[in-house]
Amino acid sequence: FERIGMPRRLATAALGLPIGRRAQLAARLLSEPDTVERRVDWVTARRRHHRDGFAGPRLRDGEHDVALFRHVAARMTWASGDDGALAASLMHFDQVQWLPDDVLVKADRASMLVGLELRTPYLHRELVEFAMTVPPRVHLMDGGKAILRRLLAGHMSGVAPHRRPKTAFRVPSADWLRGPLAAVMEEQVRSGRAYDEGWLDADSVRGLLGEHHQGHADWSHVLWPALAFGLWLDGLHGA
Repeated sequence: FERIGMPRRLATAALGLPIGRRAQLAARLLSEPDTVERRVDWVTARRRHHRDGFAGPRLRDGEHDVALFRHVAARMTWASGDDGALAASLMHFDQVQWLPDDVLVKADRASMLVGLELRTPYLHRELVEFAMTVPPRVHLMDGGKAILRRLLAGHMSGVAPHRRPKTAFRVPSADWLRGPLAAVMEEQVRSGRAYDEGWLDADSVRGLLGEHHQGHADWSHVLWPALAFGLWLDGLHGA
């Protein structure tokens, strides 16, 4: 990661600058020395570092982190110092974890909710098999998606090239937690099994919820998974 243009010392220095939340997250990740921990913190918005501010006794045990890091490390193997191997490992990890367990399942549930049959063309088997034979450096050249951009350029002659920034499809959880889901979250804190059984700390989460409602901070990266976990646990036990 130090080779992509932001040495660890520069990332550490950036933490003191008035930069946005995503930039702060990236700087914090790049200032950490361990690749596996950086990967975990990226996909979880560094929630483990806030654990003392919301977790109950059953989640405060650091052994949970150890088990998680071992799980991730077992699926991320690369030659030391080989940037290409590291990139390939990260891509493979996304293919076997992030795609099926996150974005694809969300897309399937959202489309099925309205009776829509959704297909993802870039996951066509032959295309995926071909993409896996392409060296990571080719995937990442020219800012990424180089092959796709060059292919499309051949079908769009005479059209001025435009490069829009990537736009993610994000759930507006921060707004929902201040609006339609506020009462649901408050009911969870009052009587949810996650709090009664010591997974989450009611007083701590109530404090975060208050700061979030008043607009003093955006704690949706903590409150949203806490709500999802609480509702899942209640449903599991038929609450």
